[in-house]
This record gives sequence, C-alpha cells and structure tokens, in this order.
Amino acid sequence: MPCKSGSVLIKGQRLRPRRRRGGRLRPSEVASRRAMRRERPDALFSKGSYVSVPVGIAAWLCRVPIVIHESDHSLGLANKILARMAARVCLSVTAPVGTPRWLAPCP
Repeated sequence: MPCKSGSVLIKGQRLRPRRRRGGRLRPSEVASRRAMRRERPDALFSKGSYVSVPVGIAAWLCRVPIVIHESDHSLGLANKILARMAARVCLSVTAPVGTPRWLAPCP
C-alpha cells in the first residue's frame, strides 16, 4: 500500500484507494505518527477494527513491526488492509479456502 493513499470499501465494489484532500494526512494518521515517535514501541499488536488502521499505517511508516491476530474465521477489513504491512499474521484456525497465497502459511 503506497504511503500517500488510504483505502475505502464501497458496498458492492472492491477495496480501492481514496485520495487525501490536498495531499494532507488525516488527523488520526498525524496523531498516530506522533504517538509512535513519542512512545517508540518495539512492535504493534493489532486485533483489528477501524481504529487500528491509522495506527498500523503509522507503525509501518515508522518501521515498527506489526503483528496481527485474527480470531475469526475470515479476515476483517482492517486486518485485510494491514496484513500486507504486517511482519506476522496469526490465525486462530487453519487458513480457509480462498485465502491469498501471500497470507496462507507454506505447507
């Protein structure tokens, strides 16, 4: 995911990038980056939800490793967005049919 694009899901359509107004960051992304720089975490653990996306993007931009845990049978939208940036994605069940090859563990 490029640094300058966010994501939006429109009902009935695929996940696609959304442009920011005037190339500016959203306030949540700015606050998240400030927190990352101030706290300097060793890693970020995410369970999903819309709140985790700006924090995950900030962690990725600050080169903080991201670990995602998905306890449901399928990945939620936030975890789908962050999965490509994550160092590890932990699944509580065997990867279901249709899981992307880059996410499913090697046999």
